[in-house]
Amino acid sequence: ASSAPGPAPAPPASLAAALGLCGPSPESAQRGAPVLVAPHPRAPVADLTAALAAAIANASSDAAPPPPPEPLPASRPVTCRLVAERTELESAPLRRACKRYDAAFCGVDGAALSQQYVKGRPPPPRWTSLMDAGTPPVEDHNFVSLTYGEAEFVPLRKLLRAVGGVRDGATFVDLGSGCGRVVLGAALAFPAAKLVVGVELVPQLHDAALSAHALLLDFLSGPADGCFGLQSCDLNDAPAPAHGGCAGASTASGGSTGAGGNGSATGSTAGGSNSSSGGGVSTGRAEGADGLAGGGSSCSGNGVAGASPALGGGSGAVRAPPPGSIAPVRLLCGDFLQTVGEWSSADVLLATSLCFPPELVSELEQAATALRQGARVICMQPCFGSGAFRPCSVVAPLPPPEPPHKVVMEMSFGDASFYLFERLPG
Repeated sequence: ASSAPGPAPAPPASLAAALGLCGPSPESAQRGAPVLVAPHPRAPVADLTAALAAAIANASSDAAPPPPPEPLPASRPVTCRLVAERTELESAPLRRACKRYDAAFCGVDGAALSQQYVKGRPPPPRWTSLMDAGTPPVEDHNFVSLTYGEAEFVPLRKLLRAVGGVRDGATFVDLGSGCGRVVLGAALAFPAAKLVVGVELVPQLHDAALSAHALLLDFLSGPADGCFGLQSCDLNDAPAPAHGGCAGASTASGGSTGAGGNGSATGSTAGGSNSSSGGGVSTGRAEGADGLAGGGSSCSGNGVAGASPALGGGSGAVRAPPPGSIAPVRLLCGDFLQTVGEWSSADVLLATSLCFPPELVSELEQAATALRQGARVICMQPCFGSGAFRPCSVVAPLPPPEPPHKVVMEMSFGDASFYLFERLPG
């Protein structure tokens, strides 16, 4: 005679107990549900299988379900207020300068320009060696050195203040200046500087910097609280015109247009540089044998160095900005190792050198020995200079274990570490 199957064997009091582990938590014990705390190195496989089967049977039994979660509080409206970053600045002139800076770069996408340049299959970036005669040039066949990153006005000013600022009458230099954000930001944040210089290898980025500079000069010469015809700029909901300005702006926006990926540009001057008197215009560059700009400069006097002519039918005249609103700017296109004489007078030298090849960093260390005693170098290597430079503590050092010469700046790709060094005698 057959008999009805008996009830399933009662599960062990605890799955952990069956495996020789810790006991269940009080909550699981109240529900009769076993808990696995940690595997036991000597737990037999058979015991593990039996315990899991018992746990499954227990879960499908008539045991009381766990209590429902606590109800969420009644919903209520929440106010979210978005504040422009420039409100962190401590003075109205700085906030106005930041607003004009943002307007000048509205629609300028340096990363896209850099990627477009690389996709054009140009020759690899090349820098002439300053080492012994016969040393081959530094070449970056993987184009890693052209990895693009940007800094905005407020984070840049925080970085420069952390390293002691740019003193009145001092010269600031940015090596690898891209579309000019750091150069123009420093010129606005420290308008009493003697000169702000940017050196960029990629012609298209150099041209974007010229256009942004001309646009910025025009904005600075406009009404103190005007909107520059850029009502939608802050929200980025207006299409950006090709020249890098903003919708509704009919202002200076010159600079030559890069031609393909061959390293030349319409309107450039091969083999030399242009100049013009007074507050005039220059967009010349020298073209090296490698197809990249090998020298040349864009500079003029009266605080409007590097200005570009008005876009489309203008007279080419650039209105001078109010005195004290921006430091003179000089924009160079070419190999910064070939233009050491143009920037060796720097009091503060910035190199966003994270993606520089090691050979290029060594060349930069050699070139930087041309700086005067006491000049400061800000780079992205924790060690720099091989005895010609010493680490220099920043104004507000990070807490240990961070080194005292490290400072962090927010960039387009995230927080970036920079290190401060000072030129030693000799």
